[in-house]
Amino acid sequence: MIYLATASKDSSVYSLYPTKNTGYDEIITISKAYTIYNESDIARSYIQFDIEHLPSYVTASSKIATFHLSKVEELPVSFSLYSYPVISSWDMGVGTWSDDVGFNIAGVTWNTQPSIDYGTSASMYFSYQTSDYLNLNIGDIYDYWIANGNYGMVLQHSTTVESSSLNYGYLKYYSKETNTFLQPFLQIGWNDQVYVTGSLTSIGE
Repeated sequence: MIYLATASKDSSVYSLYPTKNTGYDEIITISKAYTIYNESDIARSYIQFDIEHLPSYVTASSKIATFHLSKVEELPVSFSLYSYPVISSWDMGVGTWSDDVGFNIAGVTWNTQPSIDYGTSASMYFSYQTSDYLNLNIGDIYDYWIANGNYGMVLQHSTTVESSSLNYGYLKYYSKETNTFLQPFLQIGWNDQVYVTGSLTSIGE
């Protein structure tokens, strides 16, 4: 069986604009880039999938999060993205990128990021030139949610990349607020076949 879980909330945060909330943006961003003024800007994206209605008896065998690419800027030919489980609550907020800095800080911002468990992760070596979407196997993160509670996950570059002096550009995906059918989703699969043991006999015997 297959269960498709849509995102219940998502938002991006930016180190260069630490009080900006972008919960209502149609795009989520992962970046490590520099502005024309040589200012470092790191972006991470938070997302939570709605798995609350998944039957309690389900033992999932596949857990794939899919994100559809919107735009790339100044990316290397290939790189890796990482995801980690969030371990505290956060609010999506109703801000957008076009809002003035500090206009809406009710939702998550760079300064108010939730706690993250960096001991559990998912990653994917990725080339944006060969695919317009990202399928990320989040098996360990999903199992973490089941055991400890679902507060979502963060998408980001590695902490090594984030702290480096190199430019890794901008990677932008459609968010849950997109007006297209390309919003992110989590595909959960499991085997629901039931096997009955016993012996077979011919009809009439």
